[in-house]
Amino acid sequence: MKKIFYIFLLTICSSVTSFGQITIDSMLVYQTPGFDSLSNKVDSIYISGTSEGQVLKNTQFVSGLLDGSVTIVLHFEGCDSINPTFYDTKIVYGYPISRITAFTKWDTTANCSYPIVPFYTDTLLWYDSPVNTDNLITEKQVKIYPNPARDVLKIEISEGIRPREILLISVNGAIIKSFEPNERLLNIQSVPSGFYFLKIETEDGYRLTKRVIVQ
Repeated sequence: MKKIFYIFLLTICSSVTSFGQITIDSMLVYQTPGFDSLSNKVDSIYISGTSEGQVLKNTQFVSGLLDGSVTIVLHFEGCDSINPTFYDTKIVYGYPISRITAFTKWDTTANCSYPIVPFYTDTLLWYDSPVNTDNLITEKQVKIYPNPARDVLKIEISEGIRPREILLISVNGAIIKSFEPNERLLNIQSVPSGFYFLKIETEDGYRLTKRVIVQ
């Protein structure tokens, strides 16, 4: 068969409710099967969702040639509105992909009161094979709050979990700040406002990645 739809979707964040919402509601990945999972060519990617009136202006597509990953940034413009708007876009590719990361980014200078600076509003991951969740920490074992946060992020960790590293990572994968494994009050005063991922990895190889908002 020519078209095979996506294998696995993992939503790693919740909708933004404190300001203008732009959400990714679905991502369909159409593949041509190969002899093994690594040779499954992605023919096209279809992304759809809703906004509060912001308009999808363009799509930025970045391919990671070494690891087969792809980053898609959906750029939106326009002032915040109370009228829900549906958007969709299709991207034709034609090569194998191991992972897709899609972001929605609100960026406007059209005399709007908000946003003052561009920021990311939603994130969605797709993997070419099921994700092994055996080595993931649950949110019951590690609590991160408040979220959104302004100056300090607090961490509560269950007994028996020994962090090896704690990292604050940008949506582009860059390490913004690292913290000592024994820190439980994370100083983020110098971190610019926006969306980030807090990654905690333990000495036993377990990990938790949670999206956080810095105000």
